Amino acid sequence: MTPPKIVGAWQIANWLTGHRWSDERGKVRLSREIEPLRLKPQARSRVHVLAHWLTYITNIQRPWEECWRFGGPIFVEIAHSFIKERWKAEKILEQLARWMSAPDKGLMWSFTTRRRKEQTCYTIRFPVDLHRLAHTVYTLARAETYSIQEWLEAEQWFWADREDSVGRMAYLLYLLTYHHATQSVTTIAGDKRPIHSLSGKVRPALLRALDEYWEQIIEWLHTDHDDVERVYRGKWSALPNGGRFSQKRLWATTRDYIRADFGGFRAGFRQPERVPTVADHHALEQLEFPGDVWNERFAEKVLGWSPEDRVSPPAFLRQAWKAHHQQLLDGFSPEDFDVSFDFTPRMCGRWLEQVCPFKDNGRQLCPVLAGAKVQDQYCPVVATSCGYVSKCDPANCPVLEGAKELGQFNVCEGCEPTP
Repeated sequence: MTPPKIVGAWQIANWLTGHRWSDERGKVRLSREIEPLRLKPQARSRVHVLAHWLTYITNIQRPWEECWRFGGPIFVEIAHSFIKERWKAEKILEQLARWMSAPDKGLMWSFTTRRRKEQTCYTIRFPVDLHRLAHTVYTLARAETYSIQEWLEAEQWFWADREDSVGRMAYLLYLLTYHHATQSVTTIAGDKRPIHSLSGKVRPALLRALDEYWEQIIEWLHTDHDDVERVYRGKWSALPNGGRFSQKRLWATTRDYIRADFGGFRAGFRQPERVPTVADHHALEQLEFPGDVWNERFAEKVLGWSPEDRVSPPAFLRQAWKAHHQQLLDGFSPEDFDVSFDFTPRMCGRWLEQVCPFKDNGRQLCPVLAGAKVQDQYCPVVATSCGYVSKCDPANCPVLEGAKELGQFNVCEGCEPTP
């Protein structure tokens, strides 16, 4: 793809991203469950962010709305109890089991709310997710850091005041949850049969695995700073196949914390002034493209990525960023293209290139070009293409700019023929 095209695509993606985060509906997840707890700001932030992190762990191959509607309330209860009661590491599995219920229709790993009058049941679809949940709370408890913010603050030596602080924070979160927890609980227990609880031989086997990780990796993190630095800069960050380019949920959560300050993320720190913010353009530039099946379809059409490139779309975009970032404005990021998660099913999946902003056709929906006054009106282009409810802002609008010079943003190869 020629540089002008990818630069044009980036301008549109960044514009859609701005509207994505001005849509207040995306910032209220879990708030209804948090409010009744009546917590002080710092405690509220820590419960909110940990519940958000635990919910995201289970967001694999299922509608995201289902995760937040059914899983979110349960993980708010778990996060609140974990932080307030300061669970002991050796009792983690017993504590988690308090929320586990009999499986519904043979499904595994069912959790149920304990406080709400109307019970909510949520089933984790993959046994590896339970390993990751247990891994996270065990490691936090063992480190005596009872929140995401305390975990990060305990390792400020690694990220605070660094040029690549966001990437370093993401690496610490990766070590907390995803680095070691790659096996299912059934594999750890040595039993291929469905396991519906954390009792029996599952408990000692899983505790041994969690303890071994602590001894091997966490002690390494605390004692061998030079080697931690070497692994972070090498195996983790190296293009094109470094570990950082294969962590969808890690980057989706990190994006929420940095770009949207989700759950009052910064308020959970003792020194919030050291935490990168959305106002720091360099912080945004470090966010990686999360990567998803929707992202891959979009990347093929708009970015010119191909599976034959033998590089993932996140790594492809980071390479493109390194090659063309000087042609982009401050605040642009590879993560801008995560709008494809909302864009692709609505537009590409329905062959709507006649009104596609990536083909200079967004002007067909633009009320400004039709002569309408748009003060305090919602933008129909972003509503149609991504489902965002956001006010029209004619300033720096690529749809209006493209209308002046047709072809400037004609960056998509077009939809497949309608079947």
